[in-house]
Amino acid sequence: MKAKHAAVPLRKAIAVFDYDNTLVKGDSLWPFLVAVAGWRRACLALAIALIRLMFAWRKGLDVRTFVKDQLLRQLLAGRRVEDLLRPSRKCGAGRGNAVSS
Repeated sequence: MKAKHAAVPLRKAIAVFDYDNTLVKGDSLWPFLVAVAGWRRACLALAIALIRLMFAWRKGLDVRTFVKDQLLRQLLAGRRVEDLLRPSRKCGAGRGNAVSS
């Protein structure tokens, strides 16, 4: 008898990298996270990420990736895409030649 497995809905994801600053000039992650979560919550998430980094530290660890992963998980997990659109447009509009949909 075969075990029945519930169908897992597919989620669409997109990652955009702007290596040559043609989409947004300068850093956009931190201003976006602050716009989404607020200054106080973003700073708290950064502090928690740095504490976790101290315990997870090992040779060869990509520190930037680790901290970004922690910030994204703490500040964006569970949020609806619709709730992220306004802050993303707000951050992009004030940072040069942002792309909008």
